[in-house]
Amino acid sequence: MTSNDIAEAAGARHTTVKQLADRLPRHPVLLAIWAHPDDESYLGAGLMAEVARQGGRVVNVTATAGERGTDDPVRWPPHELARHRLGELDRALAVLGAGPAIMLGHPDGACDQIAEATGVARIRQVIQRVRPDVVLGFGPDGVTGHPDHLAVARWTE
Repeated sequence: MTSNDIAEAAGARHTTVKQLADRLPRHPVLLAIWAHPDDESYLGAGLMAEVARQGGRVVNVTATAGERGTDDPVRWPPHELARHRLGELDRALAVLGAGPAIMLGHPDGACDQIAEATGVARIRQVIQRVRPDVVLGFGPDGVTGHPDHLAVARWTE
């Protein structure tokens, strides 16, 4: 099954997460690639959890620690916010049945400043190591239009 098959099924009016997961090979390896901690929870959690529940392997990649994701940097200095968000990520992945996150270590809010070839090479290395049956991540619009989402979407195309 290709990502286009999943996208086509996802575009169907009444397709459920279980129906999407059922279209994957038996015990698939799902690689989810995101920009920030929490992207997996609000964009891919349903499919990630269903694949894990059906006995598949779920691997999550996160490009940044989300250290700048606040309107109140006095209350949440970047190092504290990063620690907090990475803890949330670990807990979310445990609930979803995914292994520990693969962290790319890019600065939050600056993925669009990473050379395209560098971003693509990092994702390629992960794909070669994980050998997924399917890759889950942002569409070309980055879902929200966030520059980090757009960059990670380009790296993953």
